[in-house]
Amino acid sequence: MIKRIVIGSNRTTPVSVLETDSVFILNKGITLSTTATTILATGTATARDFYINGTVLSASGYAFQFGTTAVADSKSEFVVSKSGKVSGKDYGLKIDSGSLELTNHGTVGARLTTITAAGTATHLVNTGLIRSSAGIGVASSGSNAVVTNHGTTHAALHAMQLSGASVLLTNNGELRSDKASAIVSSGKAAILTNHGTATAYGTTIASSGANAKITNDGAVISTNGGAILAMGAVAIVTNSGTITALKNAITLTGDDGKITNSGLIKASGYAIAVSADNVIITNNKTITAGGGIKVAGVGETMTNYGTVTRYARFPGNDRLFGCEQGEPAQ
Repeated sequence: MIKRIVIGSNRTTPVSVLETDSVFILNKGITLSTTATTILATGTATARDFYINGTVLSASGYAFQFGTTAVADSKSEFVVSKSGKVSGKDYGLKIDSGSLELTNHGTVGARLTTITAAGTATHLVNTGLIRSSAGIGVASSGSNAVVTNHGTTHAALHAMQLSGASVLLTNNGELRSDKASAIVSSGKAAILTNHGTATAYGTTIASSGANAKITNDGAVISTNGGAILAMGAVAIVTNSGTITALKNAITLTGDDGKITNSGLIKASGYAIAVSADNVIITNNKTITAGGGIKVAGVGETMTNYGTVTRYARFPGNDRLFGCEQGEPAQ
């Protein structure tokens, strides 16, 4: 039998949702406000669903705590509706059990980390606002996480911090960091796709895991640093949108990588800076940069079918070469 917990009037005491087959509903216009964790749903129970149509406030600790990392498939969902709001003075949501379907259509905010997800295969969809005033927007450490942003994720530090393997991140909205990066990924085989706008004060997209795929057909903007940094081996960076950076637009330091530009790259530093071996660079459209393209390594191949505003240099032989259309730079 399903246990229903419906909050239909304002409340200032915490709510525990600890049993399997439970449904928690906070009605529209109702405020659940506590001094510590507001909704406690830790433990191994599965099939627990949460529907936030009102306001959840926590003066300290977390607004919502869910599960344990011992559970791989929680069979649960947490939904914040357009009228819903979850706010933690310190932290927002802490998700430990795996496979939670987390959907935000409203507002989820915190002073420090807004959403922390340690469980495997967490699915997060945001069409509303995720906001951290002094910390990280989303910190996901579980493997196989799927994060899709259609709305706005705005943080003082990283908007998205992803450390699990095989993470799939898609941005169709806005990712913004006031002081750090829009996306930081350290796990292997991450797929990071930007269709929207990613803006940061520092490096906008930074990936350190091997076999990462970074694709942009939107806008990647760094107001004070580099736009894309790929440090892992066999990274693939593909741009058909716009990349703008105060420093280097794309920096690649892992061997056997590939960079393809079919859009616009604008940078005050280098458009592409490579410090690695066996990298393939192809430009099909427009590069405008103070330093053009810089390559340091062996076994590189570079072909230009578009326009590059500067020459590329291979340090070591002190030779500049032009990039004529259709010709490899050797």
